Amino acid sequence: MWKSSIPEWELVGQVFAAHPGRNVKDPITAQHLTELPAFQRAVHGRMPRQVVLDTWRQRIDDVLSQDGSFYKGISTLPFTHWRHLSSDWSDQGVGKLLAHLVVEEENPGPAVALRNALCREEDPLHRLLLPLLRTPTPEQQKPGPLPQATSAEQELLARSPTLQAIVGVLRHLATAPLTGPELLSRFTTMATLGIWLHLLNGNSPQPTPLLLCAANSTDGARSGSQQALARAGSRLQKCFTAALMEELSNRGMDDLSTDAYAAWGQEIFEAPKSPKKGQAPKPPKVDQEAKARFELDFEQFTISEASLFAAACRALTPPASERIAKKKAASTPLGSVNDLGRHLGLYWPRRQGAGARSLRPTAALYDALVPSLLQDKTPVSAREFWRLATTKLGLISGEGGPEDLALLTRAGINGVTLADLKRNAHDVRDELTRLGYARTYADDVTMIATSW
Repeated sequence: MWKSSIPEWELVGQVFAAHPGRNVKDPITAQHLTELPAFQRAVHGRMPRQVVLDTWRQRIDDVLSQDGSFYKGISTLPFTHWRHLSSDWSDQGVGKLLAHLVVEEENPGPAVALRNALCREEDPLHRLLLPLLRTPTPEQQKPGPLPQATSAEQELLARSPTLQAIVGVLRHLATAPLTGPELLSRFTTMATLGIWLHLLNGNSPQPTPLLLCAANSTDGARSGSQQALARAGSRLQKCFTAALMEELSNRGMDDLSTDAYAAWGQEIFEAPKSPKKGQAPKPPKVDQEAKARFELDFEQFTISEASLFAAACRALTPPASERIAKKKAASTPLGSVNDLGRHLGLYWPRRQGAGARSLRPTAALYDALVPSLLQDKTPVSAREFWRLATTKLGLISGEGGPEDLALLTRAGINGVTLADLKRNAHDVRDELTRLGYARTYADDVTMIATSW
């Protein structure tokens, strides 16, 4: 079958034969062949083999570019081929933004390294996917040009210190001495973490201190982590409120009466009900629960806020974000951030449910974090490693001792003691040791490196 009249068709067999642990006769491969839509029709001559070859390319492209274990809005490697620069529906603009920001016009090395991690020219996979790697122009036989950031994206980068830090970390990670699969998986993890941090921090000049807990952390450490996450979520809500205030102010709605604000918000409380099959749609039904919550919040915020306008916008933030979620998104802004953190393997408990969440990274997160912060194989002290993590990303483990405690206190996070932080830092060092990144010597000094 591989040696057909279409030379490229043989590449499919070569790709599977070159896959680690597989060969052309492998039963798992044979099972995958039978699962391919239209494969049987191609075997029996009822479909042109070129069509099946294109289907194969599409299938492999989907596997390489989409990673369902992470957030669906972030592609594994969004700038490896032209589909992610044009109309990839699953990208939702996030991967494209990162692609444009990570690529440097003066230094294309990180982007080239990522493309090489996907496949090299001498690999059968590269030849098989060449139509996907190049631009849509048929006569162009090489991968398309690297994307460049637009002026709007450059302005966004200039306003966000957190985004600047994560872009620098990603550029460094792209040139780390890792194998192709290692680099792609770690890059995906750090890109997802970067978007999560950017959403929580916004354009704040200083990142929110986030305490990462070990598996057996103390109650105080878990409480501190929960408080830090909750405060970061509150900041996100405040950003939404500020955007709502700006929008209403531009509409000239910043000086209305209480009744006028309530009347304007009436549309938000209208929850359209989907009609049953064969029935005409019914008029929207007012969400009485959301309306009652708004009225109560509005009454309370008029006392604490400086103006009636600020009180109305703050009270409208929860129902407005929920309304947006029903119309245009899968969840509210804060809900999307929580979904992202959970799929990333950062939240504990791992599953969605009631109760406060703390931050407990999985091994995959540490696998991505260590090579993103450290240069080559040069060991650094655990204190220096976490200083880098705190300065660039706002992540702390307690290794900084009094400095970390001061950071948490300034952020309004209480109930964490120095003993809690020391115990947590010790347990995190143990986790890094089990993962092979840390070594503790006789003088009780722990060093961390990408490899030993």
